[in-house]
Amino acid sequence: MKRAGLRRSAGARAAPRGRRTHSAARGPTRSRPYSHRLRQLLLFSLLSVVALALLGRAVNLQLVDHGFLTQQGNQRFSRVASIVAHRGSITDRDGAPLAISTPVDSIWVDPAVLAGNLGQVPHLARVLGLDRAELMRRVTSNTTRQFMYVARGLAPDEGSRISALALPGVNLAREYRRYYPAGR
Repeated sequence: MKRAGLRRSAGARAAPRGRRTHSAARGPTRSRPYSHRLRQLLLFSLLSVVALALLGRAVNLQLVDHGFLTQQGNQRFSRVASIVAHRGSITDRDGAPLAISTPVDSIWVDPAVLAGNLGQVPHLARVLGLDRAELMRRVTSNTTRQFMYVARGLAPDEGSRISALALPGVNLAREYRRYYPAGR
């Protein structure tokens, strides 16, 4: 007896006679799209919570803790360091010096401060060996400035003698002069 219109696929088993083949006999089952939607919703909500947490932390750092973090950054990276370096000696292949840097002192004054102590100007001129009237004229004509060289290239012992006077507005700066023993 051949039934028309009923075909079985090659891998499908035939159900035994007398049994029902629909799923109502096995009980209610959940469909796959429902579990996929649940996982998708759970993953989306988890990623949303993480994104909101990162956004909240960024707002906290930028708006709430901004002053503290700026201060901490400046303490770590904003420093002024003076690096004093001078030129080294140059020698020939036998070790004879061709160029040598020797320390010299320069005397500079703050004319605004020194103009308040004009009684000290003749004493400074005498120690430096300068004309008293010329030094007085230079100091009084430059009172708006904060820096003026008075003498440059002094030997270190002369510079220490002048700094020992402790005159207000008179300062000492260490410099180096290049000396060429073989010529120039």
